[in-house]
Amino acid sequence: MLKLILNEGFINFLFFMLAFLTPSIVVILVALLRERIWTGEARLWLVLGGAAGPLNLLFWSVYNAIENIYGLDSVRALVINLILFLILGIVGGLIIRRYRLKLSTQQDQYKSRAQDHKPEIFDK
Repeated sequence: MLKLILNEGFINFLFFMLAFLTPSIVVILVALLRERIWTGEARLWLVLGGAAGPLNLLFWSVYNAIENIYGLDSVRALVINLILFLILGIVGGLIIRRYRLKLSTQQDQYKSRAQDHKPEIFDK
């Protein structure tokens, strides 16, 4: 098992399969559950789930390129990767947070409009 983990070709194969399978699984899931009403929060998680594999492959390729240039035991490569992925994580988290806040304000506005327009039958 350790030989497989240390084999770069095998790891690349796994990441390519993951990059192909995650969007495929999301498409199949949406097709099977197409009659379900997808809320904004569910759509967000579906997009993130579908993008996880391809983004993982992209980040793995960037990580490998940096490690191949500076060497696996280089502190410079470690610092570059740390700063790069820290920035990517912060930006990604801020984008998700902004989208979730936008969704929650839209849902609050929808609920307040729905309460304002009750049928007359409930006023009695």
